[in-house]
This record gives sequence, structure tokens and C-alpha cells, in this order.
Amino acid sequence: MQALERPPEDSCMERLSFIDQAFHKLTTSGAAPVDMQGVMVVDPARSPYEITPEALGDHIAARLSGFPLLRKKLIQDPLRLSDLRLVDDPDFDIHSHIRYRQLPAPGNQQQLNHQLGLSSAEQLAVDRPLWRIDIISGLENGHIAIAHKLSHASMDGMAAMKMLLSLFDPEPAPLETYSATEWAPDEPPGRANLLATALKETGSRIYVRGPSLIGKQSVNLAKSAVSKALSKKEKIKPGSAEPATPVPKAQRTSLNGDISFDQRVLASCSFELDKLKVLARSLECSVNDLCLALASEALVSYFAGIGEKLDFDLVTIVPMSTRAADDSKAGNALAVKPVNLNNTIRNPLKRLRAIQRQTGAAKTARSVSMDKSASAGSVKPTEFLDLLSPLLLDVILGALARIKPWSKVPVITNTLITNVPGPREVLYFAGMPLERQIPVIPIGPTCALSIGISSMQNDLTVGFHACGSTVKEGDLHYFTEGMQAMYERLSALSSEPGDPPTSRSRKSATGSRSKARAKPKSKTGARRKVKAPAKPKSPPKAKSKAASKAASKAAPGTAKAKSATPSRARPKAGAAPGAGKQRGD
Repeated sequence: MQALERPPEDSCMERLSFIDQAFHKLTTSGAAPVDMQGVMVVDPARSPYEITPEALGDHIAARLSGFPLLRKKLIQDPLRLSDLRLVDDPDFDIHSHIRYRQLPAPGNQQQLNHQLGLSSAEQLAVDRPLWRIDIISGLENGHIAIAHKLSHASMDGMAAMKMLLSLFDPEPAPLETYSATEWAPDEPPGRANLLATALKETGSRIYVRGPSLIGKQSVNLAKSAVSKALSKKEKIKPGSAEPATPVPKAQRTSLNGDISFDQRVLASCSFELDKLKVLARSLECSVNDLCLALASEALVSYFAGIGEKLDFDLVTIVPMSTRAADDSKAGNALAVKPVNLNNTIRNPLKRLRAIQRQTGAAKTARSVSMDKSASAGSVKPTEFLDLLSPLLLDVILGALARIKPWSKVPVITNTLITNVPGPREVLYFAGMPLERQIPVIPIGPTCALSIGISSMQNDLTVGFHACGSTVKEGDLHYFTEGMQAMYERLSALSSEPGDPPTSRSRKSATGSRSKARAKPKSKTGARRKVKAPAKPKSPPKAKSKAASKAASKAAPGTAKAKSATPSRARPKAGAAPGAGKQRGD
């Protein structure tokens, strides 16, 4: 059967937008590498065909050879006045973008994480197409990892996912052999042509696009003023949803300072997606809200583990795609929204509800924003950014790279959390079913940690990608243990408790802690039964008693959790010395 449908030939862009150029220059200036990375793990033993790393490389080359975007490199005029452009690379050789790596024995997850960290710190060559694929063999059980690295300047996460899906089939299919086909690359523009284009663009910015956008925005501001005046007359209807508390200003932590570019560390843990959905349904929340609550406790666990005081709420940035369903362009189409992780709320269910209010308000604001942007004559903020000269962007980013003011500038966010859903159906790569995938999300200045969430089939994997000079490799287990502990606590409060995630490494202490927690909850439930005849319980108390019964039954059966980092005993998340104060239960 043929591979999944590929994007149309005209999906690649020629001129980069301001955001795309900023992504590229953040990386090349040394300010912050923001390339997209990820890892797919497969098992050659499950393929009906003979699998070797070289055969996989040839198969990948055959599948990706039909994407014009992967044959393009970036160019700019000598004066750097015009926007960056993608042009055909006449010297393109697809095999030069596919590398082979061998892990030393025993090839465990920690060794794979180390190799991925080395790759993360290695920049893509700027004089050739900005992508690379590493085929990593020598993993435990004979598994093979395929790690990709793509420039964020060329495409956003959703567009990259579509391209990577071309490597897979809906059912087992034999390996393909790459055959170099004749292709006629477009003639790259000369220096004179580039300079002429730069002067034309500069004139257009000043005399055409600028006045036009200002005129449109003036009309929009007038319409907005009228709309606000009319909306003030409307009264709030009874029964309206409780508004979300405004997101607090992000405060500095050890994760928010200068970062290095030659050290990266990674960790991951996995959950069964079906069980997460059962838990989310019973808690009346979305899987995304549930994942944010788990990530919140992961951060609490980390700061408690390293002994850093945390008596304020952490703020995260959550990217949201603004791409329309029928939009097949490869450029970035996203917006970001700050979310309060409400980590000072100790009660897990109350914390989840607070996060729900935050994300609900963000979705409403996003919907309103998209509705407004879809109206006739509306102006997107990015259109004004496109008016800025690329030379100005070079000057600003170059100065930032030299000065490195990140430890002194205000903190915008404590971390980045992004969720890119993948396919639910079983996919095959060279006849092998895809075992799992590990997201590796870029980190940036003042933000030494990113948390990526990626789902496929019945697997949801959370990847922690951090600066190695800020987060020590031996402390990564605090993140995964905190996430797993929060899962168990919410499961105990659920009417349909889900099973905890499975483990790929040594057993953690979370399973024994969950059993220890079950006894006090049983006793609490018993005391309420004795007091009930003397003093009838109100409906909320009755609900609490039912939850207590469910907790006493669910917790003893809690299994050990699965993570890709070594686990050792640690202080109880949120209660260790130095963990800081938390809001009431």
C-alpha cells in the first residue's frame, strides 16, 4: 500500500515571514537554537523484512525525495535588507542529511538520552537544507531509534508532523530503494538580482505596505471602540462560568537565567492514552488539562528535590496552532498563551480545576481572536512585524548574543509546554509497527526547560528537554516521578481510576507511597460513617465520602510507574523542606 498522502508540491514557501526568520536567526546568532527534534523507536524483530541501518537510510531517502522543501536552502542579499528566501540547493544530496550512530553496550535509555543531547547541541549547517536524520542502532533488545532535527524556520510542528508521516504506512510494506532521479533545480538568483529585490522590498515596506496596514488598522480600531461601547451595556447572565484568575507575573527560578548551547539533557515517561482519557472523563476535564496538571506536579517535585524554595505559582507558555484545517502551507502558524500552573494549590483536584479555568479562558480568547482575524479587512499582528527590516532583526539578535542579558531581563515564562497529537491508528515504518515517539522541544533564553507531549496510537509520551548546565542529569528523575505521583493522586480521587503509567526502568518509590496513602483515606472514611447519624452530611460532604471510598479501594492496587530515567527515593512532592508554602487543601 502507498504511503500516507504527502502535501502538495506548492506547500513549500519561498519568502520567510518575520517569525520564521526570527526562528532561524535565533539559532544562527547563538541566542537560542530552536530546531524541532523528535525520536521514533522501532523493533526490527517485528518486521517481516531484513532490517539494517543502511537499508533504513535508503528507505527514508526514497520516501522524502518527493518533498521539494527538503531540497531548499536559505539565501539573503549581501546587505541583508531583504527577507530570507528558500531556493533550490543545486548541490543537494539527500544521503548527506542521513547519518548513522551506534550506541555502546548495553544501549539503555540513558545512553540514548545522552546521544540525543549531543545531537540537540549540534547546529544544522546553514549553507545547506536545514534538516537531518540520525539512525541510532545498538539500543537494548535490538531496537533502532530514528532521530530527526528540522529547522523551525521552515515549518511549524503540525507541518513537520505531516511530512514525517510520509515515512509510514497504514499496513506493513517492504522497504523502498532510493534511486537518484534527474531534477532541474531553479537557477539561484545572483547578487545583482538579490540587491534589486532588497531595494524593491524596502520601498514597498515604507511606501506601500506600511501605509496600507496603518489605514486598515485605524478602521479596525474605530470598529473595536464602537463594539466595546456597546458591550458595556450588556449584563452578565446568571449562571455564567466562573472567570479565570488573571495569570500572575512569572517569577525567576533556577530554570530562568543564562543557558549554554553545548549541553543538553533529556528524560521521558509514557502513559497509556486510553487510560488517560478514562481518567480525564471521570474528572470532567480534557486530556490536555490533565497533562498540564501532571506537568505542574513534575515541576513541584523537581524544585523540592533540589531544595529550591517555591512559594509562588509557576507560569508556562502553551503554543496553540492557528492553522486552518485546509491550510497546507509549511510556515509557522501559531500563537502562544500564558497559563498559571497553580502549583501552590496542594489539593490535586482543586489545582486541576484552576488550570481548567485558565485554559478555558485561553480557548475562548483564542476563538474570539480567530473570529476577529477572519473578518474582512482585519490585520494580524504578524503583518506589522513583517514590516520590520531583516537588518534590524540581525542587529538586535546579534547584540543579545553578545551581551547575554537573560539573567537580568524580566521573566516571561518559567517553562514551555506543548502538545502535538499524533495518529491514533497503527502505523508501520519499513514493515515495523512504530513502538513510541519521544518529543524534544526547543529551549530558549531564560527558559532552560521545555516539556513536550506527543501521542500516537495508545501511547502518550512526555519528553523533558533541558539545558545541561542548569538541570543536572542526575536530577531528571524528579520530573518523571512528580508526574507519575500526580497521576496516582488524581486516579485515587477519580470515580473511574486509571492505571498508572508503565515503567521502562527501575521501580520507583511512588507505588509504595500510594499504598501508604490509602490507609489514612480509609480511616477518614470510617470516621465519617460514625459521625453521619449524629450530624447529617451536606451534599458536598457526601460526595467527599464517596471519593474517599473510591480512594481506599483504588490506591492499594496501584502499580509501579514507567519512566525513562533512573528512579531513587525522594522527598514527598510539595511537602519537602524548601518546597515553599502551598495554598490550602
